[in-house]
Amino acid sequence: MTIRAALVASMFLIGVAHADAPCSWTVALDGDEAVAAEIRDHLKVRGISTDTSMCSGLRTHVERRGEVLVVTFAAPGGALLERVVSDSLTAAVVIESLVRVDVSSPLLARRAPTTPPAPTPAAQPVPLPPPPPERRGLHVFGSFDTALADDRTSWLGVQVGACVMLGAICPSARFRFDVVMAGGRAWDDSIFRNSSELLVGFDVPLSARTWLVVPGVAMGMGGVRTERADPDNPGGVVKRETTGMRGQLHATVLVPLSTKLAVDLSLAGVLLQETEIDEGRMTPLPRDPWVVFRFGVGLRYGDR
Repeated sequence: MTIRAALVASMFLIGVAHADAPCSWTVALDGDEAVAAEIRDHLKVRGISTDTSMCSGLRTHVERRGEVLVVTFAAPGGALLERVVSDSLTAAVVIESLVRVDVSSPLLARRAPTTPPAPTPAAQPVPLPPPPPERRGLHVFGSFDTALADDRTSWLGVQVGACVMLGAICPSARFRFDVVMAGGRAWDDSIFRNSSELLVGFDVPLSARTWLVVPGVAMGMGGVRTERADPDNPGGVVKRETTGMRGQLHATVLVPLSTKLAVDLSLAGVLLQETEIDEGRMTPLPRDPWVVFRFGVGLRYGDR
C-alpha cells in the first residue's frame, strides 16, 4: 500500500514537471551496477531510454540494502525521494511511472461526469386468467315438445326434469308425456295413442360465449298405449299397451334471460323397444314407432 500511494504521488509530481520536457522519457541510472543493468533491460523493454548522450534525463540512483532495493531520484525543487522495492522489475515499474507522462496524464485528466443509463423497467409478469368457477347447484327445467316418429305420426307433449351440476357433468332425470295428434294412412279419428317415459342419464355443459350448450344421454323405461273404437261392440274399445327400454341422445341450448333463468331449446332422438304386449283382442292396430325425433322449447332455472 505504501508503494502504491507513493507511486500515485510521484506520477502526479513528475508528470506536471516533465509534461513538456523533450527528454522526459530518458533516465540517467547509476548505483549498484548489477542491479542497474537489470533495471536498464526492463526499462528498454518498456521504451524508456537510459542513453544520456543527448539528454540528461531523470537522475536516478539504485542500491541494495539487505533483501530490498532502494531507488532514489530528485523531485522538482531538488528534494530527494526514495522508494523501497523488492526486485529490479518492480524498480523499473516505479521509474517508468515517474518518466512516462502518458501513463499519469489520463489518470489525472478531468472527465465530464457520465449520466448512468436509465434503469430498464423490469418486465411485469403477465397474470394468468383465473380458472373458471366450478359449476355447482340444481337445475330444474320444463318444456313443450313436438315430435315426429318413423310411422309418420306427429306428437305433442310436455317434459319436466332436473339435473345436479357436479363440475363438468350434470346427472339428470326427466319425465315426458306425449299424445299423437296426427297419423299416417293407417290412422283415423277413432284411434288414440299416448306415450310416457322416465329417463335418467347425464349432461355435459359446454360454454359458448354467453350461451350454454348441453349435450347428453339418457336411458330408462317407457310405455305406449293405443286405443280405437270397437266396430263390433258399440261403445267398446280395442286397446294395446306396450312397455320397453328407451335410449335417448339429446342436446340443449340455453339462452340466458337472467343470472339463473334461461330459455331451454332442445333436440332429441329416442329409440323405443317393445318388450311386453297387452292386447285385449286381435283387432288390427297401427304398430308402435321405433324411433322418435323431438324438438322442445321451455325454461330452465339454476345457476349457470
